Amino acid sequence: MDKILITPYVDPDLDGSACAYAYSEFLVKQGVNAVGAVFGNIHNEAKFVFNKFKIPKLQNAENIVNKIDKIILVDASDLQGISKKIDPNKVIEIIDHRKAHEADSFPNAKKQIELVGSAATLIAEKYYSKKLTLSKGSAALLYSAIVSNTINFRANVTTDRDIKMANWLKSQLSLPNNYIRDMFEYKSKIRGSLKKQFSEDLAIVSTNDLHLGIVQFELVGVDSFLEKNIESIKKNLLSIKAKHNFDFVFLTCIDIEKGFNKFVAIDKETQEIVEKNLTVKFKNGITKRKGIIMRKEIIPIIKAYLESKTDKSKAVAQVYDKIAKPYAKEFSRPSDYIDNFLAYVPKKGKILDIGCGPGFDSAYFNSKGFQVVGVDLSKEMLVLAKKKCPKGEFICEDFRKITFPSNSFDGIFASCSLIHIPKKDVLPALKLFYKILKKDSVIYIALQGGKPEEIFLTEPLKPDEKVFLNVMELNEIIGLLDKAGFSIVEKYTRKPVSKAEWNFEHLFVIAKKK
Repeated sequence: MDKILITPYVDPDLDGSACAYAYSEFLVKQGVNAVGAVFGNIHNEAKFVFNKFKIPKLQNAENIVNKIDKIILVDASDLQGISKKIDPNKVIEIIDHRKAHEADSFPNAKKQIELVGSAATLIAEKYYSKKLTLSKGSAALLYSAIVSNTINFRANVTTDRDIKMANWLKSQLSLPNNYIRDMFEYKSKIRGSLKKQFSEDLAIVSTNDLHLGIVQFELVGVDSFLEKNIESIKKNLLSIKAKHNFDFVFLTCIDIEKGFNKFVAIDKETQEIVEKNLTVKFKNGITKRKGIIMRKEIIPIIKAYLESKTDKSKAVAQVYDKIAKPYAKEFSRPSDYIDNFLAYVPKKGKILDIGCGPGFDSAYFNSKGFQVVGVDLSKEMLVLAKKKCPKGEFICEDFRKITFPSNSFDGIFASCSLIHIPKKDVLPALKLFYKILKKDSVIYIALQGGKPEEIFLTEPLKPDEKVFLNVMELNEIIGLLDKAGFSIVEKYTRKPVSKAEWNFEHLFVIAKKK
């Protein structure tokens, strides 16, 4: 029987360590050949629990990962935090509790992502539902992890499920007096250098071209800690920023006893992001926020903010909002080879116009008796589209995130829309289009052709603005269409014919769903 490795992030905290230990025990009780192991070193708080209850240590995952073909991630769901020795294709299950995650990066994994305070709660529920007896070690680890991750049930992430499982686990333990306070105080002591502690407690958030580092400390006596160590803290933040080439980095300190956060940031840009998203005001690089907010709550808030600021396609839409009327005047005729596309669409068929702009193609489809749904991110373009094609349905949405049911359309028309998304997004978009097209239906794609590159170019209709452009070769888009499940039926090229067009060869491809 193949052995399964149960493991969390590298250098795991108490929650990850507890899950690895207890879930491997749970699976073994089910007759599964499983082993809990960790990469790196467990956090001090986890060491406290292991030592307090004389629990056997978790194995070193470095020694066994190359011999294992199946992996389960617990309290982990993204590529950055896990060991580089883990092959994402070998991950068969993910159990995590974060709102911001990358579980889809593991194509073969069964995914359980539930927004509870602690991943340990999800593991405890498995024992509870199966009515299985768990060892004293597993009970102690899971209980301690739930208490720790919810800051003794005071954090906003706490749920009734966390409280229920903690009470159930506690009923099976004989805890020493002041156990929780002793655990938190042990956790509060910085052992070794601050540099080492910063490295162990660092989380990395990447979105588009921006990278953010957040260090979280959970301490008793935050004010005293900051007063004694502020200069060293700032030096370490500066060092981490340089080492990882972060755009932003900050420290969040949670006062476990008094229930507040203090943030430390070394640069104005980071301070502005924290201020805008967490409603605080920095003074001399430090700010205080009433109540407890966990890093796992902060990450999705700031990630969404950064995405809104850096998403190239959204920035393009903002430019198109400004040029909607002159664009509609300049490009008033239907797209090239549109009739070639329509020859493959059944009469009265339903067409999805991707990046429909001011609606000249949608109106043409409608005039020929076809049903039309137009999608665009530019609100001003859609205003014009609705006037141009009153019978059409128009939606303001990112076409990479459309949620139409499978087999919804007889044809998809994407004229100069894929040129405004990053290359990494093209294949996922084509796979999405494949899903919502009916069998044997066609897709039309028009692109800017040339040496493959991602660039920002001056918008001809508004020279003071630049827009993102994904330039592709004909073989490049043909290869991607093939990977997405399409076969080419027609292809054309032409030179630019208007000063309002960029000086690229224009590519046109019609492909059929295999």
